[in-house]
Amino acid sequence: MKVAISGLAGSGKTALARALYERLKGEIAELFLYTPTFKDTVKALGLTLEEYEERARSDFSIDRAFDDHTKKVVSTHDNVIVSSWLAIWVNDDVDLKVFLHAPIDVRVARIIERDGINKERAKAYVLDRDYRNAARYRAVYGIDIFKPWNTADIIINTAELTLEEETSLIEGALKASISFKKASIEGGET
Repeated sequence: MKVAISGLAGSGKTALARALYERLKGEIAELFLYTPTFKDTVKALGLTLEEYEERARSDFSIDRAFDDHTKKVVSTHDNVIVSSWLAIWVNDDVDLKVFLHAPIDVRVARIIERDGINKERAKAYVLDRDYRNAARYRAVYGIDIFKPWNTADIIINTAELTLEEETSLIEGALKASISFKKASIEGGET
């Protein structure tokens, strides 16, 4: 069982991946959770996120290495939940691709709570990350992160749902997807 989760800044990618992992880890053998972020990478390098992303704008190998590593991790696990900005686009061999979205005000409120910054700064941060990353991913891969509907199996507006409701939706979609794929493999109708 493999699930990829993507979304814009503050959409709830990591929170949902962790909640889904907690919900499923007792049912699924050797379930692995992988939630890589540029923030983790830059911390290890002693850079700011802005410095790192500035380098990535002119050096496409930075994004490619990050995403190649994510693909490698996903491919080496039979049961994995992965969340990142591009998880649904760069991981073809997954059972379910989930894209999360929420209105800008909801995402800003989450960033305020997560990072402890004021509303103006949080809104500028969210919009800046969305558009800088969108431009970079379009240049590196030709991906439009503002148009997930051709890639995602399910799109969830996280603004009105609890994590419990989101995980229930994904669990149901995952079971349906795996059942459908199993029927197709076994010669069932598609």
